[in-house]
Amino acid sequence: MSKQIHTKPKSFKCDVCSKSFLKKYHYERHYRIHTKEKPFKCILCGKAFSQEAILKKHYRIHTEEKPFQCDSCGKAFSQKFVLDRHVQTYCKGKSDCCVNKKIISLRNQHISRLGNLFVCDLCGKAYALKSLAYNHYLCHTNEKPFVCEICGKSYSFKASLSKHLNTHMAEKYFKCNNCDKSFFQKDNLSSHYHTHTKEKPFVCELCGKAFTRKHSMKRHCRIHTNEKPFICDICNKVFTRKSTLDVHYKQKHFE
Repeated sequence: MSKQIHTKPKSFKCDVCSKSFLKKYHYERHYRIHTKEKPFKCILCGKAFSQEAILKKHYRIHTEEKPFQCDSCGKAFSQKFVLDRHVQTYCKGKSDCCVNKKIISLRNQHISRLGNLFVCDLCGKAYALKSLAYNHYLCHTNEKPFVCEICGKSYSFKASLSKHLNTHMAEKYFKCNNCDKSFFQKDNLSSHYHTHTKEKPFVCELCGKAFTRKHSMKRHCRIHTNEKPFICDICNKVFTRKSTLDVHYKQKHFE
């Protein structure tokens, strides 16, 4: 006797392209392709997205969270595909030599491959990357340098700040009367109003150039200080602006 295979009917059908879905959530997500609707909005910059998962990835731009870590060298990345590219380029075939453990016999291997280890001066724990050693050091000092721009709460780690930001997503915020932009803090709304009034209250102390927003003035000051805070995860090249880093990445590392 032959067995009959019962398949669950696809009950949600798109009236635009006739594609069918088993779950209403998947159907609604698909339908936004046609409507161009972007209901998931970033609470920090106002940028909107069609999917919540994409919004969560976007938040890492603001929090600088890097949850994807290389098992071989300890270097961390904001997105998995960047980690995969790093492994293929630099760490493929290399054994994990436990950079988080102080193993003296492997010290020369780390120096030749990663440069000098960064050692915690309080407990002697060693790391291949300065950023990892610094994060560890915060456990001793109880320092909390990562501050929420919305409520002022501070955290020791970027990942903790990123999780905290999700608690603000459903809160009410201040809306601009001149456009559709919204803000959690009144000060941010006031700063935004300058874009409508053309007022430029933030002035560079070195050259006198004025700006509507404080962060624009700070970005301008890097011309004078030669500060380059944006670092390429793959080749470590540094840039004064994130937009320049993005262009570099697409031209040099994106296939």
